Amino acid sequence: MFNKALCHAVRGKKEIVVISPHCNSPDSSVLAGGIGTHVYEIYSSLPESLKPAILLLTCKSSDRPPGIDTVYIPLVNLPFFYLISFHITALGYLLIRNRGLKAGAVHVHYMEMALLPALLTLLLGINIVVTFHGYLDYNKYPVFMRPVMRLTWKVLEYCRAGVVVLSGDSYTYHKKLCSTENVRLDVVGNGFIGRQVVEKIRETKRDHKQDSRVIIFTGRLSPEKNVKELINAFIKLEDPEYELWIVGDGPERARLESQAGGSEGGGKIKFWGWQPRSEVYRLLSEADIYVLPSIFEGVPIALLEAYSFGLKCVCVRNPFTETIPNITLLASAGWQEIKSKIVTAAESEAEPDMDFVSQMSWGNAAKCLEKVYQKIM
Repeated sequence: MFNKALCHAVRGKKEIVVISPHCNSPDSSVLAGGIGTHVYEIYSSLPESLKPAILLLTCKSSDRPPGIDTVYIPLVNLPFFYLISFHITALGYLLIRNRGLKAGAVHVHYMEMALLPALLTLLLGINIVVTFHGYLDYNKYPVFMRPVMRLTWKVLEYCRAGVVVLSGDSYTYHKKLCSTENVRLDVVGNGFIGRQVVEKIRETKRDHKQDSRVIIFTGRLSPEKNVKELINAFIKLEDPEYELWIVGDGPERARLESQAGGSEGGGKIKFWGWQPRSEVYRLLSEADIYVLPSIFEGVPIALLEAYSFGLKCVCVRNPFTETIPNITLLASAGWQEIKSKIVTAAESEAEPDMDFVSQMSWGNAAKCLEKVYQKIM
């Protein structure tokens, strides 16, 4: 089952084994989404003194955070078995290597896959930490998944697990789910590019201004991002002053391009495809309004990046986005609402709160994670 790469000896005692299928640097062309970026950035930002105590188990297409020992695990490239195959293989590696690793805790990203690691840590007698990258809303899962998620939460309570959430609002939300004091909740937020980086890019952006005003979306082109309704809203806007830029790639791209190409407003819709992070930042610096029309989100990094560039932001409403100063929230995911809120944002004089921007950095997030680990090491 395990090849030589999986069974190689890891030097030194590892206090924390991190299990995350995705770990991708900002300029990676692998479409891993916000969780992959979170894992790469936060472990890259940890103090050098802590890094030798960590082993990351991740998939073979991931990047290696500087200073973090990493084992790459192959995946079964089938939609449903993709994450399951990774976790089963990662758990097998952990079980076989446990004596040599002497792990004090296992930290799992992707709450949908937390059940098996939680059961294994019971067997091994070690701690488990799970990062919830969204809100544990049972109704958002397919019907067949809801009993599994309820069981997962019960097992985490039984394990006296550490649960990491991404915002104070998520903390309040999940605290209400706890029937006992067994689950230890901590907040380790998403970060995004720092204020100094933003200001530097703003200073060096192109001298000429776009002839049109630009509405922009950045992110993975997948069904839950609801970009099709953004395109519908743009077409119905019928305002020649605007262009729509769609930056990103994913399984929905061909369908979205066909939708845009068959519309009267198609000439004003530009698909940029995947772009390196530096180019995404340049495009953001030239845009006017950012729209994130997702059906659901957790703490979206793409939104935070756009906000930090001073764009007027229209986005999905959830407990986290409700705390962001001076943004326009969607009441629903339909094109009529998206169109209405684009007009509202365009007419608004509100500016992003740069104090809020300064607080949310990867360095601050890493300090919070370090405190979580200090409790269990």
